[in-house]
Amino acid sequence: MTCSKYELRNREAQEIMAKPPHAFISRGNIAVMVILLASFYFINTFPLYERELAHFEITGIGTDAKQPDSIKLELSLNNGISKNVKAHQLAKVSVNNLKFNNAGFLHGRVDSIGHTQYNAPILYFTCSSAGLSSQKGMIGNIEIIIKKKTFFRMLLERFKM
Repeated sequence: MTCSKYELRNREAQEIMAKPPHAFISRGNIAVMVILLASFYFINTFPLYERELAHFEITGIGTDAKQPDSIKLELSLNNGISKNVKAHQLAKVSVNNLKFNNAGFLHGRVDSIGHTQYNAPILYFTCSSAGLSSQKGMIGNIEIIIKKKTFFRMLLERFKM
């Protein structure tokens, strides 16, 4: 007889305790870990974007001689922008005369960044001329994609000490 802390007198209980657990139960931790790792890998494939939002007024509209189907907008920003905003970053602009859905955004790139004599930031934005019916003096918002990250990179940055 085995030495046990508990004495089982019921024969059915003794039979159940003597049988090893089912393979699915004994290997369940491994299956759960594989499912968790696969889901983390799947989540990590979707990009996350760090964005900066700024409000502007259109102070100039011009065309680019090198690209006849695109236009350059000169945007006078109402608020400052961070040092992370650089030329050639992707951005989207919504002007007050456009609808606020994906069809109403102008997608393009930040061409360059300048400053007025009073140190107010001016952003030069290049985009396709399709769907633009804006004029000088109109106001709107620009959303600049500063950094593209993955889920794991975001977690590492969050818990860095």
